[in-house]
Amino acid sequence: MKKLLLLTICIVSSYVLYSQKGTYYELHFVKADGSSNSDPTYFYRDDQTTDRTSLKLRLGDENSSDFQIGYRFYSDGKWYSNFKLDGNGNGYFRGKLTVNSNQYVMGNVGIGTTSPSCRLQVLGTIQATEIKVEAQTADFVFSDNYKLKNLSDVDTYIKTYKHLPDIPSAKEMEASGVNLAEMNKLLLQKVEELTLYAIKQEEARNKEQEKRENLKVELEVQKKIVKQQEERLAKLEAVILNESAKY
Repeated sequence: MKKLLLLTICIVSSYVLYSQKGTYYELHFVKADGSSNSDPTYFYRDDQTTDRTSLKLRLGDENSSDFQIGYRFYSDGKWYSNFKLDGNGNGYFRGKLTVNSNQYVMGNVGIGTTSPSCRLQVLGTIQATEIKVEAQTADFVFSDNYKLKNLSDVDTYIKTYKHLPDIPSAKEMEASGVNLAEMNKLLLQKVEELTLYAIKQEEARNKEQEKRENLKVELEVQKKIVKQQEERLAKLEAVILNESAKY
């Protein structure tokens, strides 16, 4: 973008100075008839320090002016901007933009919109090989003092509000959008809570299994005791019968 701007300025300057020679402190721009609207517009060199200078284009004496690159269409005579930069530093670029080096932008950047409301606003699809956001973790779920909701309470909440606890409702997400980092944390929180529920259910099943095994052992012991009692009873009956037979 900077290269394009510099190239355009050089072309304009070359056009104005065509067939003229000399050194100019400032190159002032006026209308074809030599008039102006009193807003100073000129191209000049600004020496900063030794071996350091700046090439500047001044547009007016406040931030209401802007710099544009575009064309005037032959059929309707209207001006169409391909590039625009206003006095507040807000830029507009029409079409594709290829950046081959690091660029720094102060303010908001809009793609598909001329009035971005955040640092980067895109009206359309974004295709990327990787998207990295600042991490928001949910490992607090595994802390000893984390209070895991009872599943009966979760069931009541879902039946009442029609969404999971801690998760924004559909209306809230449709109205405000979804913060990827925050939503990723909330989803991870729910996955970790599900893990804890699964562990608790496994522990409960193991305890039930242990109880069943203990009952099975106890039942076997009782069976042996009953069998022993039956054997002793049978022997006692035999003794009684034998004694009765003698009389």
